[in-house]
Amino acid sequence: MNTSYQLLPILIAIIEEKNLSRVAVRMNVSQPTVSRALSILRNEYKDPLVVRTATGVEPTLFAQQIYPSLLKGLNVLNSTFSTNVTFDPHARPYRFSIACNSFINYSLVPKIIEKFSHEYPLIVIGIQQIESTDIVASLRNKECDFLIDMDIAPVNSLNKKKIYQDKLVLCCRKNHPRIQTGSITKQQFFAEKHITVSRWGTHSNTFTDAQIKGFDARKIGVVTSGAIESLCLAGKTDFVCLADKTNVDIFKHLFSIKSVQLPFENIDYDICLYWHPTRNDDLAIRWFRKEIEEIALEHYS
Repeated sequence: MNTSYQLLPILIAIIEEKNLSRVAVRMNVSQPTVSRALSILRNEYKDPLVVRTATGVEPTLFAQQIYPSLLKGLNVLNSTFSTNVTFDPHARPYRFSIACNSFINYSLVPKIIEKFSHEYPLIVIGIQQIESTDIVASLRNKECDFLIDMDIAPVNSLNKKKIYQDKLVLCCRKNHPRIQTGSITKQQFFAEKHITVSRWGTHSNTFTDAQIKGFDARKIGVVTSGAIESLCLAGKTDFVCLADKTNVDIFKHLFSIKSVQLPFENIDYDICLYWHPTRNDDLAIRWFRKEIEEIALEHYS
């Protein structure tokens, strides 16, 4: 085999990471090894492949053009290895990892755990919070297998599949002094102080004008790191928050909260399953994805 073929995974990593130090960590090699591989491939392709920037490197136009073919070829090759030929959930212990926000932890995740504990006792499910802004890298580097989250922030470099739909409602405490019916006007909505949830470890709000026009005009009183935390605060204060109806129903007695109809259109939103394209041909990943889709269909159709 041409030595250059063996270096193509390094080139794919360079294009994706845009930083030679991160490529070295990802590929478990030294940085000089990455640099030598890049030099050989530059000579082979007769193209610089990347140019240096202040933060690392940036792929050339040629590198961007050949990247899809390189990735597809690597996936096809990986799919022929023994670990990808068959997957039997009863054959040996296996661990899958899901990254999700707290609202998924209390709605969909228990249903996944319940089914797997009875039908697939050898399978271990790892649940981790979405704490990193670079969730794409976490999925690519197999730090987690899937992301389950709202379909409100397009991530072009990931594959996604809608698994169910939920409704957005306003949440407040049951005996709220100003919200005493099952619906409110826009004037009431903007008059109240809101609890918001930060997005993927950032300071940005989960719901903005990008989803429903006018949301950015809310009076923000508190910013939390999780959806369930916002429900708890809503039950103990006069602040209100946006939430999925499923979790408000789950916690309405524990937190003494209620759901209120929003004065906006298009308040239904999708919950999606995300994964990295490099895992498309991994039969274990494909099997687990199908299981999650079936569980969501059973409980939320």
